[in-house]
Amino acid sequence: MSHNEPLAGDAFPAIRFDSRAEFDAHLLAAIGNAQREVWLADANFSRWPLNSPAFEEALQRFLLASRANRVHLIAATPHHLAGQAPRFMRLLRLFGHALLCRQVPEQVALRFAEDCSFGIIDRARMVRRFHRDTMRGVAEFHPNEVGPWVEQFQSLWDESTPGVSATTLGL
Repeated sequence: MSHNEPLAGDAFPAIRFDSRAEFDAHLLAAIGNAQREVWLADANFSRWPLNSPAFEEALQRFLLASRANRVHLIAATPHHLAGQAPRFMRLLRLFGHALLCRQVPEQVALRFAEDCSFGIIDRARMVRRFHRDTMRGVAEFHPNEVGPWVEQFQSLWDESTPGVSATTLGL
């Protein structure tokens, strides 16, 4: 079976992928279909398309669609975002009320497993890499499959603190 073929036995098939282009395409498609919330989790987002024009456009379109729409992002070390993702930082400045970034504390970062590299859309769809150092992963389309990851994200969110900000405060 090709990695792009749906996995058998489910009315809501999972689709495996193994390249950056496929990861990016599944993530953009999922965000393009988002209705209320986008949750993103990764150690540092260095291998995510956060600085691509397509990703910026997809997130902006989502955030403009409704005042109720939200993006929640969690990183163990968010420094890459501030230094290497100016398009994402521009969105953060424009939509700071709806684009929330948090950082897991050091003691929680130890539990921030290598498989914590995923995007959850509306608590029902997910694009997940099996390990944050590879591009192999799966796109899931069933709330029952996504549920445990929703719980993990919520737990991490509850323990995290404000992370990267669109503004720099100084004296």
